[in-house]
Amino acid sequence: MKKYLCCLICFLLFLPLSAEKIQKLSIRHFENKIELNILGIVCDFCARSLEKTFKKQKEVKKIELDMNTNLLTIYLKKDMNIDDKRLHKLVKDAGFTVE
Repeated sequence: MKKYLCCLICFLLFLPLSAEKIQKLSIRHFENKIELNILGIVCDFCARSLEKTFKKQKEVKKIELDMNTNLLTIYLKKDMNIDDKRLHKLVKDAGFTVE
C-alpha cells in the first residue's frame, strides 16, 4: 500500500511539469521565426486582431496566418526573440489560445 501511495504522490508532483512541457511543444522556435497553432480563428477579423497585436511588438518583422491550418508564423527581426510565456499572453490578450 505504501508503494502505491508513494507512486501516486510522485505522479501528482510531476504532473504540472508534464503539462508545462506539453504546452511548450505547441510553439516551435526556429532561427528567425516562431510557429504557433492558434485556436479560435474563424474569419479575417480574427486574423487582423492577431496581426495588430503582434505588429506592435518591437521584435516582430512580419506575421503570416494560414486560416486553413490555423498556423501563425511570426518572423522576427535579427537577433531578437519572444519567450513562450509572453507569446501565450499576447495570443490570449488578442482573444485566442495556443493549441
